[in-house]
Amino acid sequence: MKISRPVLRYHGKRSFREPGDISRFNLTRYRVDEEAGCHLWNGALSDSGYAVVGTNRDGTFRVSRLVFIRDKGPLAPGLMPDHKCRNRACINSAHLEAVTNAENARRGAKAKLTQEKADEIRRLYAAGGTSYRDLAAKFRVSSCAISNIMNRKRWA
Repeated sequence: MKISRPVLRYHGKRSFREPGDISRFNLTRYRVDEEAGCHLWNGALSDSGYAVVGTNRDGTFRVSRLVFIRDKGPLAPGLMPDHKCRNRACINSAHLEAVTNAENARRGAKAKLTQEKADEIRRLYAAGGTSYRDLAAKFRVSSCAISNIMNRKRWA
């Protein structure tokens, strides 16, 4: 009977069954931003600005994912590395954190609300005199979004 190892991550045509599989990639091509502490990738960047590496045979991989697996171990199913520094070209494993896709989207640059803003919305509504519509206009979101915050369906 053949015992299979757990797959760390499928990506394109290739899967990583052991962190050692990553050692074949040269992940040392970066310069250090002294001010932010970021390790900025000197290699190729994707159209969206993420550091990528790869081969014609295997396809391309995000370097942040490879560095995370190499330094911190495999990602649990449903998790992805998120750049705490918000710099997509950074490959410093100290700046990476495993989060869900939903959490990554909440932290993203296009997110209109933060946890602090959600807390402020709750405070303003609790103080009285402010409707969901007024809060929606002030924070540039829908009344439905305000309702979800107030009922703790979002930003719990």
